[in-house]
Amino acid sequence: MSEERKTKTDAAAPASAALERIDRKDAFLQALHTFLTAHQGTEWAVAAVDIQHFKLYNELYGTEKGDALLETVANCLLGYSRQTGYPVGYFGNDDFFLCLPDEKAEQTAVLATLQACMAAGRQDVTFFMVMGVCPVQANPGADAATLCNYAQIAGVTTDSGYLHRFEPTMLNELKEQQQLLGELEHALDNHEFCFFLQPKCNSITRAIVGMEALVRWNHPTRGCVPPAEFMPLLERTGLVTRLDQYIWESVCQTLQKWQESGSNLVPVSVNVSVQDILNLDVPQIFADLVEKYKLEPKLLLAEITETMVAEDTQMVENAIQGLHRKGFAVMMDDFGSAYSSLATLRDFDFYEIKIDMGFMRNFSDKSKKIIRPMIMLAQSLDVHTLTEGVETAEQLSFLQQAGCERIQGYYFSKPIPYSEFVQKLKTMDC
Repeated sequence: MSEERKTKTDAAAPASAALERIDRKDAFLQALHTFLTAHQGTEWAVAAVDIQHFKLYNELYGTEKGDALLETVANCLLGYSRQTGYPVGYFGNDDFFLCLPDEKAEQTAVLATLQACMAAGRQDVTFFMVMGVCPVQANPGADAATLCNYAQIAGVTTDSGYLHRFEPTMLNELKEQQQLLGELEHALDNHEFCFFLQPKCNSITRAIVGMEALVRWNHPTRGCVPPAEFMPLLERTGLVTRLDQYIWESVCQTLQKWQESGSNLVPVSVNVSVQDILNLDVPQIFADLVEKYKLEPKLLLAEITETMVAEDTQMVENAIQGLHRKGFAVMMDDFGSAYSSLATLRDFDFYEIKIDMGFMRNFSDKSKKIIRPMIMLAQSLDVHTLTEGVETAEQLSFLQQAGCERIQGYYFSKPIPYSEFVQKLKTMDC
């Protein structure tokens, strides 16, 4: 350890503190270079370890518990280093690094051990570790710093799972993402986003009984960009909270205009993401908006996906209860897409379930046998039902017979701009 490091250790913390004993960036890079030079001929990898949403952990439980969590991870890595002789390091924030054999079984085992070490401090929300791995021999000529950088790039890949191996194509993907991120930040600053509206219709009378606000990006050169091309990046970076708040307010402004003009009013549902719930006081924001625009809370509905409920149970439940207390109805989107549908209906108070459009895409006899009891179960619990993705008369006829109350899909209308929807709203008929 360098003299500079020793001085810092003596002044800042007890010598036994793991975060003070683990090598920092410069010391680790030197140790990694020395180790790889001395152990040539063996397949090695450099791994970057990151705690997902660590900033949120600090916000939820405080920096003291956050520091304790980092201490636990550092201690776990130092134990691994003592057992194996492999170098480990810490670059600050929640960024840890280590060298280990280029064997998936070994890497998986290390990741599982780290997750187990961290589990005791996760509180009521589960936080996971992600490991990006850069194989040394597959990247000849890369120095220690570059290997660490590549490992970090692998760790932030969009692929599912928690163990990711670096591939050269990731560099181009990262550049494209950074370019898109810059465009999105510019678009947020310049209000390039808007919402389209898609009617929700009574399955029998076909009258419009509600609508959903669906975000669109009015790109200056590409025209109207669908959300599938930009929402995943916004959600990963947390920028989705800015966008959602803008859309919520835009919807309330529109409802106020309709109200002042004497138009027929129906509720508008807006999407609430997991990032919104984790980072914002959604119930209070909704309450402030309806007060600002002199609206009844029943005109603004929150749509929350079933997957969100399954992954972040306690925080989502708190948000739902908060919305109910302030007079807002909450819908569960994509019902039937996760594995906890029955438990979700048991544990949460939803105004309406929206049956996932996947059942309409694959409209088979098996799908029908699943949808019918879903509707019956919801009815027995006094929960309204809506099916999305309806595109054919056959699907509509089945849903009418099954007792589904409301329908949404291209059979009635695709999502359309505000100006077109005004004409539909005047007739209140699909």
